Amino acid sequence: MPIEILKPEAKGSVYVSLVRPESFSICSFVNTLSYTTKEIDPDTKEPADDDEGFPDEYQIEELSVQPGDFITPAFVGNFTHTWDELENESTAVYNLPKTENSNDLQSLVDKLIKNLSMMPIESTEVVTSQAHHVLKLYGKSIKGDKVASIIRLASNSKGFMMKNQVKSSNEEISAMVANYIE
Repeated sequence: MPIEILKPEAKGSVYVSLVRPESFSICSFVNTLSYTTKEIDPDTKEPADDDEGFPDEYQIEELSVQPGDFITPAFVGNFTHTWDELENESTAVYNLPKTENSNDLQSLVDKLIKNLSMMPIESTEVVTSQAHHVLKLYGKSIKGDKVASIIRLASNSKGFMMKNQVKSSNEEISAMVANYIE
């Protein structure tokens, strides 16, 4: 929904609605704010009636669609039993550098929980050792598919080693969650 008029020093909101595809797709959108700039009369603070203005554009931040956008956190009473029942498995291994936002295991665990939008199980969201950690996550896709992840983390001088092992009732979700890292 566009804004008809936005006066100087005023704030406004623009709303955009996207249609979700049937498949699970990870992508990024470039967002461009398009507008018409007009000269404003300093006395009336209004544009002149005969001023058609000139079109202009401003690129704003990208919008990323990630696996967590297709998953809702869910609780499971017996993670091991559920894990054993799920058929479709995908695994990926990463070497992650330390960054300003992820400089210890706890900050990395917090980021993974947020980005994957899955519920930590068995209190694994709490890191008790800065050398290594195992994070167990569970959720359901927007279509109702079960998805479970066991993420093994180890810290070294350069960053972190991560093994993401994912099982799901949907093969596409297993691969998407295992192979995504931000």
